[in-house]
Amino acid sequence: MSKMSAVLKLLLLATVTLLVSAQGWSNYWSLPDLLRTHVNKALDKANRNFGGPFHVAYHKTLPNPRIRGSDFYVNVLLMVTTCKKDPNKGSAHRDECDTRKPRTPWIDCLVCKQVNGEQLVDCARQINVKNIESSKWHVHVHLMVTTCKKNDNHAHRDECYTQKPKTPWIDCVVCKSKDSDELIDCAKLRDVQKSSFHRDKMSAVLKLLLLATVTLLVSAQEWSNYWSLPDSLRTHINKALDNANRHFGGPHHVAYEKLLSKPRVIDGNVYVNVRLIVTKCEKDPKKKSAHRDECVQQKPKTPWIDCLVCTQGNGEELIDCAKQRDVIQGRDIRKQCSDYHHGAATLLFQKSGNNEQEFGCLGCV
Repeated sequence: MSKMSAVLKLLLLATVTLLVSAQGWSNYWSLPDLLRTHVNKALDKANRNFGGPFHVAYHKTLPNPRIRGSDFYVNVLLMVTTCKKDPNKGSAHRDECDTRKPRTPWIDCLVCKQVNGEQLVDCARQINVKNIESSKWHVHVHLMVTTCKKNDNHAHRDECYTQKPKTPWIDCVVCKSKDSDELIDCAKLRDVQKSSFHRDKMSAVLKLLLLATVTLLVSAQEWSNYWSLPDSLRTHINKALDNANRHFGGPHHVAYEKLLSKPRVIDGNVYVNVRLIVTKCEKDPKKKSAHRDECVQQKPKTPWIDCLVCTQGNGEELIDCAKQRDVIQGRDIRKQCSDYHHGAATLLFQKSGNNEQEFGCLGCV
């Protein structure tokens, strides 16, 4: 290659660019080997973070991939398929997996070389990617003190999802302020609700964008499919599952069935009302209360379990599970929730002409 003239190098570059640009983006095997190498990195990342038990597959390459020398920029769209993940095949492309699982989000993955020379592989739901502008970013989260002991780092730990009793919610925001500086601010939720002096620098437009994005994300999900729910919503459902499995079902596993009303996980206000079922599965000490795909059949003559996870007026979290018939008759403890509606399981649903359930609105503007 060192003997090749500058003219030939330019011709080669033009040829490779033309080859990449001419491909049918929806056909994995029509992609050049070099491009597939980067696509495979995206598949590996997405299958580790999305799809639950279902295989994530290549759908198409988004416009204008760039692979020139050591510089690369490959943006692909992936999908959750109806195939189950196969430990033997890992994240590798599978020709038989070409059917998208209904009502699952598109996965947008970017593989690129950063300005510092390091590689970035980033995957997110496409709806989230479309609502983030590089010059106007805003991340608002609520953290909790868990029952787990701290270790040497602060990384997320899947096993730590139970809030330590009588500890406050932690409200954190990371954003670009009006003067273009990065703002990282964490405080007790009740203190933030009283005063937001530091956060006055945030644009009101950003706050509205965040509200719209979260509302759209939650509203777009398929309620009866556990894995199609956003991670932030599953976190609260897992709390309900843990509570219910400790108090109901006897030796039988209690599982998620569906949401009973439109959930609210917005700006420190949580209201997640779910219906659970006692299944035919025996409880498994190793899997504990975790969702199990094989446990979908309700045990005959067992009651529905109505669980509510909400933010109370004092800012603390309430997790309450009871037989659905008892909840319909009235449950005083739930009146402490800021969005409480008596008989939410029945009053917030109406039947339409096609017998599909329609969601009512909790706290809609």
